[in-house]
Amino acid sequence: MTYRLTNKNVVLGVCGGIAAYKSVELLRLLKKQGATVRVFMTRNAQQFVGWMTFQALSGLPVCSDLFERGEDASFKHIDWAAEADIAVIAPATANLIGKLANGIADDALSTFLTAVQAPVVICPSMNTNMFLKPAVQRNIKTLEVHITMPKLDHLKNSGSQQRTICHLETRGIISGFPRPQFLPPRVLS
Repeated sequence: MTYRLTNKNVVLGVCGGIAAYKSVELLRLLKKQGATVRVFMTRNAQQFVGWMTFQALSGLPVCSDLFERGEDASFKHIDWAAEADIAVIAPATANLIGKLANGIADDALSTFLTAVQAPVVICPSMNTNMFLKPAVQRNIKTLEVHITMPKLDHLKNSGSQQRTICHLETRGIISGFPRPQFLPPRVLS
């Protein structure tokens, strides 16, 4: 069952991983569902997809720096946290999951996540070896958020060795959205 997001404020957090390109499709689907979407990008995310893509598709400024300057400068991490009906972090890297699990707020996205009171959906995406590390699993279990478990895809590395990578599945995220009132943390499948 798809939850309609008409007139809902969704904050999309994009971390630096190969699955960042799928966040563009997720943004498109969120907009199609009627949501207003604001985007935070980590510096590393911008190595995979440009901020201008998200700004063009969302129609709103993208925040990638906690200390932005200019006429649009504000405390976006606080303002957007107060306005959010839901936050979706896709892809969520091991780095961001570790920060969130340990209360570290050292960039715009992690500071926003520390301030937001709305439900948060985390979509892990990383190399399977990274995902299965005990520290990463422990951090995931610590989080008081909704977690969509990643789809496993096989990729060829530069050598002949096959690796598995956890990718976010955008359609599953949309259909698995929790309703905007508070729900206890759980794993969405």
